[in-house]
Amino acid sequence: METILIRIKPFTFLLSALILLSTTVCAQSTPKEPKPYMARVLLNSGEKVKGILHSATDDSIFLEDPKTKVQTTVAPEQVAWIKVRRKGRLGRGALIGGVSGGLLAGLTVNWWDNEVDENLGIDVPDNETVLPAILVGAASGAAIGGLIASKSDKFYINGNREVYLSTLPGIQSYCLVKVKGN
Repeated sequence: METILIRIKPFTFLLSALILLSTTVCAQSTPKEPKPYMARVLLNSGEKVKGILHSATDDSIFLEDPKTKVQTTVAPEQVAWIKVRRKGRLGRGALIGGVSGGLLAGLTVNWWDNEVDENLGIDVPDNETVLPAILVGAASGAAIGGLIASKSDKFYINGNREVYLSTLPGIQSYCLVKVKGN
């Protein structure tokens, strides 16, 4: 029986070990805090109100200032549209994209150094290409991750109570506190 040897460069081994060690396994989950969603509300007067979407009822929308915890109440007849985005989502998307892009670029250049150099006779210097590839991969990954994570949902009300009531279940799905009816 023939023994197959696999050559792994220390860089590839280190990156693989970091990826495996960075994952967490939870046997039991604890109750999670509700996810806060940031809301921007454009009023029919042209004024913008923003804050955490606390709750929404048939008669009112409640926004909470994240710093002072003061609530603002808005009547549905005053609302032109509501734009909702997950709080902290943009930074997390950019971080995940940056790390993924950097790792992918580093592993690709490392593979190129191992495989293509020997097979095609192309000489690629080790230290001169890996770091710039990781930096470019991390920057482009962060930009792409940020763009994907910046997605938000928009509800057009235009001061119409019937439209508000028809979109109320969708708005309530983003609320910090779930309220039924009034």
